[in-house]
Amino acid sequence: SIGISKKLDLFHLPGIDIPFFYNKKIIITVYDLIPKIYPLYLKTRWAKVWYTLQLKALHKVNKIIAISYSTKNDLHKIIDIPEEKIKVIYPALPSYLNSYQVNNFDEIKNKFNIDRPYLFYVGGFDKRKNIPFLLSVFKRLIKEKNLDLSLVIGGDYSSSQDNLLRLL
Repeated sequence: SIGISKKLDLFHLPGIDIPFFYNKKIIITVYDLIPKIYPLYLKTRWAKVWYTLQLKALHKVNKIIAISYSTKNDLHKIIDIPEEKIKVIYPALPSYLNSYQVNNFDEIKNKFNIDRPYLFYVGGFDKRKNIPFLLSVFKRLIKEKNLDLSLVIGGDYSSSQDNLLRLL
């Protein structure tokens, strides 16, 4: 709560949710500016107002951690944040995965019925990822080049994306 944060010397926010009446040091992690770049993600008037205020508040924070150089460039070019205020720090794996090892990759391939060379996509399925384009290019590639190749897709799939299956 903001009451607890008033006792802090430094406040790190893991996302764009800057308290407006906080006057101590703030470091914030910014993952992307997707709602600014693709405004369709801001569905209500209130969401647009809130996000605009949050982007303006980025100017008052002491330091911004960007998770990629792409995000850093967007912050600088789109929001006009000085480059020296932004530090790129890549996200790390959760500690429980640090010791994870694949001892038998064949086991994984068998589990998912991967029995030939493949292209591997890992990511989201929302509109901006343009999965239909990936599928159409892949289909054209294997047809025109006569390739025996699979497309393996990893990510958080839900039944709301069932229309993508019809494109296969």
